[in-house]
Amino acid sequence: EERDRDAASGLRPARDLRRASVLWWARRALCGPDSDEYSPPPMKWIAAFLFLAVAATSAWAQEIRIAAVVNDDIVTDADLASRLKLVELSANTPDTPENRKRLEPQVLRTLIDEKLQMQEAKRLGIKVPKSEVEAAVANIEERNHMPKGGLEAYLEQHGVPMATLTDQITASLAFGRI
Repeated sequence: EERDRDAASGLRPARDLRRASVLWWARRALCGPDSDEYSPPPMKWIAAFLFLAVAATSAWAQEIRIAAVVNDDIVTDADLASRLKLVELSANTPDTPENRKRLEPQVLRTLIDEKLQMQEAKRLGIKVPKSEVEAAVANIEERNHMPKGGLEAYLEQHGVPMATLTDQITASLAFGRI
């Protein structure tokens, strides 16, 4: 009844008006304020979008550099740099190019061994509970007279992600069960 009354009076139902309004604004945004017809986006917009997509992809690919391939896993340069920094902090060794050059092969070999250990643990179904890793971190904090959470703050302050240490602890605990 209402629809017949609206049609007879020349009025459109509210939902049709909303749809028409949305379409009008979309056409205005895509085609400009004076256009009555839809036209596809200009080629320069498409080219700019493709350029940005390719640039973003290549920038991401440049950020991840592979230091070693271990079966189906990789060790990235970022992993290596973080572990080097952790080793330097724990040994109280200055961060110098000479020290990095000297330590890098040893640290890379350790990371490769840990990847192999974790792969073997996974194959054997060995899992390390998060609570054990947290207990090991708490033990390190206690031995170094740090408050709870102090180790993470110390590492972050020196540019070492906490995951660098927890990955090392996890691999060590897992390998101890093999």
